[in-house]
Amino acid sequence: MDKIYYQLSEKTYQKYQEFLELYSDQYDKDALEFIKDNFFTYIHKKASPDILMQIYHELGIKNESTLFYKLHLKKLQDKFSLDRNILEIGSGYIPAFAEEISSYQQHINKGTITIYEPLLIKMNDNINSHKEKFTIDTDISKYDLLVGILPCDATETIIEAACKNNKDFYIAMCGCVHRETGSELVYNPISYQHYIIDKTEYYLEKYNNGTLEIDRINHDIDYPILSNKKMLY
Repeated sequence: MDKIYYQLSEKTYQKYQEFLELYSDQYDKDALEFIKDNFFTYIHKKASPDILMQIYHELGIKNESTLFYKLHLKKLQDKFSLDRNILEIGSGYIPAFAEEISSYQQHINKGTITIYEPLLIKMNDNINSHKEKFTIDTDISKYDLLVGILPCDATETIIEAACKNNKDFYIAMCGCVHRETGSELVYNPISYQHYIIDKTEYYLEKYNNGTLEIDRINHDIDYPILSNKKMLY
């Protein structure tokens, strides 16, 4: 057992070294330092920061934290058809979730996936990539479904844009606070999540874009998932 574990560790270490050679100059200093300090710390944990989950996914390392993307893909499929034009906002340095969607769309030979992410470092020929920030003025007319997986401070913008343009959305919230301390009583992650839920219901009603559904996945990274459900006539 020790010999097998040692060989596995050596193989993983080699993949890690090759990754750094290829991408290290594309991360900012703080992000790169975090990766180097924590890559092997989180590799056997049930949950890890998204910057590391993306790398584990890229290197084909199957652990409990990368199951996160599979669970969200399944949840997304339960709610919406993926043979559509999908836009993911805030994909991160490496678009792990977009690549999961892309693989599925290639399998069924239907649909497209596009991403907006100013920090993007990896391009994929099957993903339409925009290395820029998504704003409320971004043209989303050609997309059917907006997706955000831990999109942090883009969360409210995505929801408002989707409702304003009568688009479906699926937002897996993060565990951060993205409001000024004390602003509208938003001072911790739970308060922030309630604030976003209230704003989502407001935008849905204002733009007549269906009703709010709130879900979760069975994972250690377990924050509210917000999506809309439209009435069928």
